[in-house]
Amino acid sequence: MSKKVKAEPKIPYADTKISPEKTKAEISEMLKSHGIENIQWTAFRGEEVLRFLKEVDLKGVRRELMFEVKPPRIMAKKRTWNVKEGKYILVNVPLWAQAWRLVYWYLETKLKAVEWGLVSLEREMMAQITVPLPDGSVTSLGDVIERRIAEDTLAKLPSPEDEGRKVIEAELVERKEAEGP
Repeated sequence: MSKKVKAEPKIPYADTKISPEKTKAEISEMLKSHGIENIQWTAFRGEEVLRFLKEVDLKGVRRELMFEVKPPRIMAKKRTWNVKEGKYILVNVPLWAQAWRLVYWYLETKLKAVEWGLVSLEREMMAQITVPLPDGSVTSLGDVIERRIAEDTLAKLPSPEDEGRKVIEAELVERKEAEGP
C-alpha cells in the first residue's frame, strides 16, 4: 500500500504578471472609489502595510477608524545565479506580486459586500481596525479578541444589554446609632 503524499498548495495568483506597484495603485483607486481618501502605504524593515482612515456612523456617533491590512508572506524557492559559487542555487524569496494580488481581491470582495448593504465596513473589517493600548502601542481589534479567546477572558467583556447601565460595587456597612445622654 502506497503512502499518499500531501500536495503542496498552489500559490495564489502564481501566474500574475501585474507588478506589486500596479496592484497597489489599483487598490488605492478602488479605495477612493468607495470614498476612502486617507490612504497610507508603509514599507519598513521588510514589512509592508496598507492603512486607511474611514469615517463611520456607529449608533448615531461619527467616528474615524483606521484599518490596517498586511499582505501575507508568500514565499517560494526560486533558482538564482550565485556569483561566488558560479552556479544556480535555490533561494527562498517573497512573492510580493502574488501577495498584493491576494490583498486586492480580498479588499474588493469586502468592499462589494459593504457597497451592496450586506454588512457595514466596520463589521466586515473589524479584525483590521487599529486600537491604541494603554501603554501607547497600537494593535488590531482582531489581535485583542484573539488574545481574549486564548486567555479565556472573552466572557468578561460587557454584553450588549449592559450598554448604558453602570455597575457600582458597594459594601454595606452597618451604622451604629449614636448613644444619647
